[in-house]
Amino acid sequence: MKLLQTLSFALLMLAFPAAAYATAQAGEQLEYEGEATEMFSTPLEAFFSEENPRPNDLLEATSTANWRGYIGHWKFEDNKLVLTGLYRDHYHPDEEGDGKWSKELIPADKIFGDDAEYPIDATWFSGRLRIPQGEMIRYVHMGFGSQYEKEVFIEIKDGEIIRKFEVIYDAERDAFRSQSDMQWVALGEGAANAADANDWIDGRLLLTPRVRQLLESGEKFRTRGIFFSGEELSHLWIPDTPKTPAEQLPIHRLPEAEIAQGSHVEVSAHFYKLEEGYGLEVESIKSLDPGETIHHPDFPGEWNDLQEAMKDQQGEAGQDDGGDSDSAPVDCPFAPSE
Repeated sequence: MKLLQTLSFALLMLAFPAAAYATAQAGEQLEYEGEATEMFSTPLEAFFSEENPRPNDLLEATSTANWRGYIGHWKFEDNKLVLTGLYRDHYHPDEEGDGKWSKELIPADKIFGDDAEYPIDATWFSGRLRIPQGEMIRYVHMGFGSQYEKEVFIEIKDGEIIRKFEVIYDAERDAFRSQSDMQWVALGEGAANAADANDWIDGRLLLTPRVRQLLESGEKFRTRGIFFSGEELSHLWIPDTPKTPAEQLPIHRLPEAEIAQGSHVEVSAHFYKLEEGYGLEVESIKSLDPGETIHHPDFPGEWNDLQEAMKDQQGEAGQDDGGDSDSAPVDCPFAPSE
C-alpha cells in the first residue's frame, strides 16, 4: 500500500471552497484603479450564517460556470470594500418556447433585509481578495484555479483594506512552485526571492527512493507542508505545481500544539511501519512565517537527478528480464518491507 493516502474529498472542500466547483467559475466584477476587472473571490458568501441564511431559492445556479448563482459588482471607496450590485441570469420564456436570458439586479433588501439599498459596505468580510491581471499562463478546469501573469492580493478586515501585495508568475521559473505557496511567500518581506534554503527536505522527495534511506535508518528529518487535522487522521499536504501533483503525508502521531487548519508548517519527524505502509511520527511542529517556503529551492535539481536514476534503474531491470520494460521491477519506496 502506498505511503501516501488520498486526502478526503470532504476535507478539500472545506479547505478550499472553490475546489467544490468542477468547472472553472466566472469571477466577480470589480472596479479597480479605474478599470473593470474580474475578482477571484466571493466576499458575499461570508455574509451568510445561521443568523443570515443563504437564500438558495433566490441564488440558484444557472450554469456550471456559476454555481453560486450570482455575480457581485464591487469597488473600493475610502479604503473600504463596497458592493454596488448583485446580478443573476434570468430566463424570459416566449410563446415559441425559445426565450432569452438577461442580467437581473437582485434587490438589496432580498439579501440584506428591509430598507437595504446599494451600495453596501462589506463590513461582514475579513479575508483575502484575489485579482488576476495579465494573460492566463495556466488554465485549471476547476473553481478559480487558473494562474495569470500577475495577481494582486488585498487583505481585508471588517470591510477595510489593511494591506496589498502582488505575485508575478514566471512559467519556467515557477514550474516547481505551487500557487498557494507563492502567495504565502509573497506575504513576507523580500517575498519574490525568499529562498529559505537549509537542511529540511522538500516533502515531494519523500515520494522517491530517497525515503528508503529514511525508512531503513529510522533517522529523524525535517520537512514542510500545509497542515490539515482530521478526527481520525491528520495530513501534511503538499499542493500541486505545474510539474508535480498534489501529495499527502499521513500523520499518525502528533504532539499537542495549537496549529490552525491550513497553516504552513515545518515538522520534525521520522517514519514508522504500519500494518500496511508507513506513517509520520511527528516529534515537533511549528508554523512558518510569511516568506518561508514549503518548496525547497534545491528541489528541481534533486528531482531531475532522481528521475534520471530511476530511468537507469528501470532500464537495467528491463535488460535483466529480456527487455520487457513494462514488467521491470522499479524500487517502490511506499511498499512495506518484507
